Amino acid sequence: MVKSSIVVPSQTTIASSRKRSIDQDRNEGTAVTTEEPKRPRLTLNADGKKRGQRLFGVLLGTLNKFKDDSQQMSEAEKKRQEIQNKLQEKLDVEKRELAETIKAERERKEEQNIALKRRRQREAEEKRDAIRVQQQEHLASFFKTESTPALYYRPNKLTPEMEQRLAEQKENAEKERKLYEERKEARSKEALAEPEVEEKAEPEGEAEVKGDAEANAETLKEETETTTPAELEDTEEDAVKE
Repeated sequence: MVKSSIVVPSQTTIASSRKRSIDQDRNEGTAVTTEEPKRPRLTLNADGKKRGQRLFGVLLGTLNKFKDDSQQMSEAEKKRQEIQNKLQEKLDVEKRELAETIKAERERKEEQNIALKRRRQREAEEKRDAIRVQQQEHLASFFKTESTPALYYRPNKLTPEMEQRLAEQKENAEKERKLYEERKEARSKEALAEPEVEEKAEPEGEAEVKGDAEANAETLKEETETTTPAELEDTEEDAVKE
């Protein structure tokens, strides 16, 4: 019987061999990974140096230009601010002058309105006073009834007592006329003492004052006209009897 020449390794031998192989691979891997690659040395030729210098010069020029532009902008901004300050000062002065002008004009108009109001009041008083004096002078030659509404009459024949009464009425009317002339002269002097007033739109409330004064004057005038002797001729005899 021939013996086989093939030798089968045992399990222990195979395991030991595998372990040695794995440990060897680990050691080799660690050696490979821990080794740092060396950077290649850069070699610059003459053209590369010139190109670098040009780039540096361009960069430096750009920085200097930016610096100059910034300085110019700062100067321009400063001048602009100075101009704005001067314009603002001028504007403030103009505003103050305009406010003072408006205030002075308002005060002048107020004074004119007051003067105009006084003048129109004087005119209304003058008209009312003149009508009242005229009415008193006109009615001084007549008698007045005691009843209301009052009637004015003049009998055809007058007694001495009637003549004396009429004379007193006329004397009172003359006195009232003198007083009226004095008041008129005083009003004229007051008007001359005031500055000239421009005739413009009536101030607020002036139309009502003027209207009331004229209405009162017209009322007095109407009363005078409605009590004339011509309208009382039919009542003279009855009044004398009373």
